[in-house]
Amino acid sequence: DYERGFEDGLLQIITGGGGAALDGWCTDFDHVTVMTSQYHHVQITATDEEMRVDAVNTDGELIDHVLLRADQPGVIADELVPENP
Repeated sequence: DYERGFEDGLLQIITGGGGAALDGWCTDFDHVTVMTSQYHHVQITATDEEMRVDAVNTDGELIDHVLLRADQPGVIADELVPENP
């Protein structure tokens, strides 16, 4: 599954959608705000100014993304929450 949460100023992502059996029964931590049980990969793009994390399913669809900016540490600048996790 894919899980994302934010706690104590830290972005936390669990990504386990690479081919084993999917875990769809629960989220692992109380601070998780995004959870989806589907096969996926995560792509990270980083510059000196920002870091973007994209979760993409096997159909090439964006299931979640997060943008973190260096000038705003600890703040998610932009996020897309999946409609049907």
